[in-house]
Amino acid sequence: MKDWITILTFTYPHEAHLAKGKLESEGVEVQITDEMTVQVHNFYSNAIGGVKLLVRETDIQKANQILIDSGYVKPQNQTDNKFLNWIDKFTARLPLIGKTIIEIRLIAFIMIILILIAIPFVLLSIPSKLERLTENSWCIDKLYYKGQELTPNSLGLRMDSQYDNCSETMNFRENGVVTFPGIDSYGDRCRWEIRNDSLIISEWNINDNYILGDNLEIIEKEQSTEKSIYHGAYSLEIKNNLIKMQSDNLIILGKVYRFNFRF
Repeated sequence: MKDWITILTFTYPHEAHLAKGKLESEGVEVQITDEMTVQVHNFYSNAIGGVKLLVRETDIQKANQILIDSGYVKPQNQTDNKFLNWIDKFTARLPLIGKTIIEIRLIAFIMIILILIAIPFVLLSIPSKLERLTENSWCIDKLYYKGQELTPNSLGLRMDSQYDNCSETMNFRENGVVTFPGIDSYGDRCRWEIRNDSLIISEWNINDNYILGDNLEIIEKEQSTEKSIYHGAYSLEIKNNLIKMQSDNLIILGKVYRFNFRF
């Protein structure tokens, strides 16, 4: 069997015998192997590679042409599917999969295309830093003013949570208003904006004479000109559920806060 080469395989023995008869009628000597195994157990056919049709090595070219002419084999350079032909040529140059069969290369090519299509949608679905800033309330974990740790302690309205031990938060609203906790005082309302990649916190008031109180009532503006410790230009980092704001004087560390009000 040393000079015998498998030229074609079939699922069922009768298919192999039809091809064998055609080759022998053209003067080509043929042998069939694994026929008995498949006859006894048909479901073994795929497992053992099917029923094998063998010809002598010297007859391969002649046998191939006979099988092509008889319709048993499709010419290697002929395909009715231009897309598959293009895929075959294109993917043959790809690393790792270029040497594999066309079916595997086709699957890999489709997966690559799907990933490339999905990437923009995934990126667009990720909230921007600005969206995350305004869509969440932020629990303040640490607050350092000029290197000294401060403990926020707002007077007036308080907020308790059933999820964690956090009653001091900051909230950035889309209208440009941000609320900060007080330091043994009422909470501080400021104006915020993003400017040149910096978070700018500045004074906020509705006019020259009035400001909003903690319970959102209009009260007379205090005559004090004391500047809030929160005013300044901050670098802003939001990673996972954590936030870090840092200016020349103040560092604020916090996390996303899930809360419910309790008066």
